[in-house]
Amino acid sequence: MIILNFSHPLTPEQIAKIEELSNRKVEQVIALATTSHTRSPLSRLPK
Repeated sequence: MIILNFSHPLTPEQIAKIEELSNRKVEQVIALATTSHTRSPLSRLPK
C-alpha cells in the first residue's frame, strides 16, 4: 500500500496500526506539502 500523507509525519506505531487494520503492508509513505491561508475564510480562496 502507498500512503499519501498530507499531514504531520506518521510514526512507526501509526504505520503499524494502519497495517494491522487494513491487513496490508505499507510499502511507501509519500509526504505531500500543503499550504493554507489561515487569515482568509475557505469560501474566499481562489477556485
